[in-house]
Amino acid sequence: YGQKSIEQNIPNDENSMYLIGSANIFLTGIMLRQLEDEGKININDNVNKYIPNFQNYYAITVRDLMFHQSGLAKFSPNPNSFGLDSAIESIKQKGVLPEKYHQYNYNDVNYITIAKIIEVATNKSFEQNLKERIIKKADLHFTSRYDDLKHEKYLVRGYKSQPAQNIHTSTYNLDKYDGAGNVYMSTNDMTKLILAFRTNQLLNKSTTQILLSEDGKNTYPKPYRYGFYKYEHHQRVRGIFFANDIVAYANNNYIITLACNK
Repeated sequence: YGQKSIEQNIPNDENSMYLIGSANIFLTGIMLRQLEDEGKININDNVNKYIPNFQNYYAITVRDLMFHQSGLAKFSPNPNSFGLDSAIESIKQKGVLPEKYHQYNYNDVNYITIAKIIEVATNKSFEQNLKERIIKKADLHFTSRYDDLKHEKYLVRGYKSQPAQNIHTSTYNLDKYDGAGNVYMSTNDMTKLILAFRTNQLLNKSTTQILLSEDGKNTYPKPYRYGFYKYEHHQRVRGIFFANDIVAYANNNYIITLACNK
């Protein structure tokens, strides 16, 4: 239901791809855990090991980033520079908020930084890792970075609903959101991704069971871990960005994914 493009009167269908915003960090979290299991990233390492002089006054580990407890300030992208490296420079310059250091504070910059760590650990771009570690392994056909021309015709436009009109919400700075917000997906692909995760196609069985467990409160003291929330009876992934909204719920019996561009 609804329209992919109101201006061109193009209806949504099962292949409509939504900007998944913060749900993107679930994909990044899976890749991080894959690289841990491969011995290419140690989650207890200081971020400076991968990004020299990232923060020299406050010690920040990869684990701090994963749990959103780095204390890093909110992101202020530089519109005059481009790409992930420019995002990292902006994050470094903004620094750490002392009152937020080692406190849970949800922030995109944590997973943007993890995206750069993934690039360093693999010597490949984040996009290459996305294609090899997520898209190919989960057999996703309607998932891509925002600038993949092959998928352009499937991307939905986001709208703010006003009385008697719908106003298109233009995207910007997506080049700086690798790891945390610039991936588009169909609802079917999000469902396939979660199914692949829950059936050990992306990580080994013991790792998957640990991530989906309510046990071990010392390991995961809060419901949040690796880009998703695990509650007693279900898992949840959510993202809202530029008037696109996607949410997925999963348990042992069902996976339900909903998305809206208005």
